[in-house]
Amino acid sequence: MKLKDFHVPIDKVDPNYKLYLYLKELNWSPKVTDTVKNELIKIIYTYKDTSEVEEVVRMMNEYLEKYVKNGTLLEKLSFLLTTIKTLNDIILFVFSLKLLDVKEWLLSEAKLATTNIITKTSQNSHPLSVQYDSIWKNSVYMRRVHWALLSLLFFQMLEQWKQLHSDDAQEFIDKLVEESLLLKTLGIEPNQMFMIMFTEAVNQSAVSSAWTSYEDRILQLLLGFWLKSEQIKKVHDKNDKSTEYDFFFEIDGKTVGIWAKRTLRERYKQFIKTAHAEDIDLIVEITLGLDLTYEKAVSIRKHDTILFIADEIYACRSDLQGMEGVYKWSDFSLNLIRELLNK
Repeated sequence: MKLKDFHVPIDKVDPNYKLYLYLKELNWSPKVTDTVKNELIKIIYTYKDTSEVEEVVRMMNEYLEKYVKNGTLLEKLSFLLTTIKTLNDIILFVFSLKLLDVKEWLLSEAKLATTNIITKTSQNSHPLSVQYDSIWKNSVYMRRVHWALLSLLFFQMLEQWKQLHSDDAQEFIDKLVEESLLLKTLGIEPNQMFMIMFTEAVNQSAVSSAWTSYEDRILQLLLGFWLKSEQIKKVHDKNDKSTEYDFFFEIDGKTVGIWAKRTLRERYKQFIKTAHAEDIDLIVEITLGLDLTYEKAVSIRKHDTILFIADEIYACRSDLQGMEGVYKWSDFSLNLIRELLNK
């Protein structure tokens, strides 16, 4: 199917590409420091007439060569300055520099909002429950949605000339509004170009803080129950070095080894060889149970491994409820471990 006039004129693509180029490069490592950014902005506002474009670029180059010691950053900024030919280019460049601060502000706002939602939602959830796991896993997606909506709201408010911040910051915002509206008259879409760069920054920032690992949550619960950190070790099986216990400790002179994985996948097959690899008194597998089938549970239990799964999964699995040695996590206690050790 062919749509009539469904194309973007090249004279609109070029300036939008240049804005994206500035945003992308300025936000890519090595990043521009606040000192360099503010000095470049100062130079631009000192020389801003059309006839002085070359002088502005010359002054910025002189500053960079004198004060920027990072060779990669100097090379990148010097290249960007070679693309500045007109007053509109200068406006694009200074607008991009200012959006560095806007990006950090929006990232911070979104992070705080998401953390607040997660905290409220997870307060009544057990750390090893499916609900808790879902909250933290989906926090990455939640944060991305917050960032996208805040970015959209920011540019909508800019276009409507609304006050966005304190009185001290209003002069900064007023100038940003003026430049944004000017860019719009040139066929440039600041919001769309910003969103491309912003999404890339989001993807880098969000993943690293997605959620605490399943193993870390179990460790915190073990420490809260009865054990001290120096009592818990992560060790390899003495007879099978390919097998590693996430938690290994002693109670009343007897040894306990725990595997902790959110999902089993094919790991359950390890129990066939591992359960008899070392003389250990109690082997435990802790998992959410999302992919635990009846057949997998039978295979694990055949080799004397105790299973603990999330309460929500246990509650809806009558086939597992009737199986000896399969428990919901809320049953996990020092008394139960001792009882299992003495069987």
